[in-house]
Amino acid sequence: MINQMIYLHLLPFDGTIDWNYVMKKLNECNYNGCITMQLCYRYNYLNMSLNDFYKVGYEREV
Repeated sequence: MINQMIYLHLLPFDGTIDWNYVMKKLNECNYNGCITMQLCYRYNYLNMSLNDFYKVGYEREV
């Protein structure tokens, strides 16, 4: 069994969440509010600068 806890707070599209499905469902119900993400600078992300980490997170969300 895979420990799902290791996938929490990853950059969008890096974990197990099907973001295409989530965004499709949000569009279907005409949601146009904010989405808050808790991104954690750890694991494989430590090979990039903190600025690059948040830049990638922002670009993937937009």
